[in-house]
Amino acid sequence: MLRIRTVILMITFEAIGYEAVKPTRSLSIQFILAAIMLGALYMSATCFNDVADEKIDKVNLAHDETRPLMTTNVTSRQLRNLGIIALTVSMVMAVLISPIYIIFVLCGAIISIFYSLPPIQISHRGIFASLWLPLSYVVLPFLVGAFLQTQTLDAMSRYILLAVYVSFIGRILLKDFRDYEGDKKFGKLNFLVRHGPKKTCFVAVIAWLLGDLIISWSLFKTFPILIILVQPIVIVIMFGLYLLAYEKKYTQKLLEVIFVGRMGNSIALALLAALTLQAFHYSTAQKNLTIVAIGAFVSVSAITLWRDGSLVKDLRDRI
Repeated sequence: MLRIRTVILMITFEAIGYEAVKPTRSLSIQFILAAIMLGALYMSATCFNDVADEKIDKVNLAHDETRPLMTTNVTSRQLRNLGIIALTVSMVMAVLISPIYIIFVLCGAIISIFYSLPPIQISHRGIFASLWLPLSYVVLPFLVGAFLQTQTLDAMSRYILLAVYVSFIGRILLKDFRDYEGDKKFGKLNFLVRHGPKKTCFVAVIAWLLGDLIISWSLFKTFPILIILVQPIVIVIMFGLYLLAYEKKYTQKLLEVIFVGRMGNSIALALLAALTLQAFHYSTAQKNLTIVAIGAFVSVSAITLWRDGSLVKDLRDRI
């Protein structure tokens, strides 16, 4: 239920928040406790979400080993109990960091409850689901990391947070391509079911472009090489979204969704590198080379995956 790829993504945004407000060379023990808190909080959310979507998942994810309700003899009650245990662990981690962090756990729990459970069930409510879910994946981890360093966000940190939030909307809109058939059958009216792939990809393009505009406008003077690096990555993301909008084959759709996500990862990691390197006394050339190397490496790995048809298998676990 931990779904480690997503947890790593959340910890990346925690690190971006941590370094955005005060670049530092080392991580505190509080950062590690906060990462465990976020992981446990996410595990709790996946438990309750899987219980809420059990009927839909029987269509979409019948053989997915990351869904124990589908593939094992686990019961809904057991999964709910695991969710409560995970939420308790996140509370304990919050207290060890600072009692004020209980607020973050409560906010995360409220986000997941409103997203998954009736009567509100935001996951069924079109574009609101794609605006809501990044609060859990991006905004909450960013603020958790930032508040370990300081109780306020400066202007640059606020722009970074806004940019990564908006860009992530362009990514999270795509997650429903995997589950389209079951969502449509059971009336889960997310944005893709309501409006179809072309409009979904168009809105994703707008989100990515707006996020790029915000981060370019706010960071170009400080990190010009980073912003220059980001532009071809965003262009390639646009191309991937264009292909996805007209793709008919299910497995190829999944591959293109993964491709866009991994290209987004290259931007996030390059941004994290740029922020972290401020704390080191390397030359400008060394810093720029490191930023470019990290962004280029992840981008090339994403393109390799995209071009290699033999990697299509087991795509359900990769989104």
